[in-house]
Amino acid sequence: MQERRALRLGDDFTVLNSILLGAVQTLFTRICCCLFLCSVVLDSIIETAKANGLSPFDYLNHLLEHISQPDYDIENLLPWNTNNN
Repeated sequence: MQERRALRLGDDFTVLNSILLGAVQTLFTRICCCLFLCSVVLDSIIETAKANGLSPFDYLNHLLEHISQPDYDIENLLPWNTNNN
């Protein structure tokens, strides 16, 4: 009887391990997708800044400074409307 109980605990551990592994894999996949999306958006902003003759570093600083203010105007933050060189 005691061996059967140990086997049952082992089965429970295997099931729990499978559930946790699946959850970790799902979380990892979602994190990777989010990081990929962030990378694509950031690359797009950088390339658009370059295409408009702006320094990407300065433009990103400009965006971060102004987007944190509650009354920012998105039109004024577009690279072709920015005089930030």
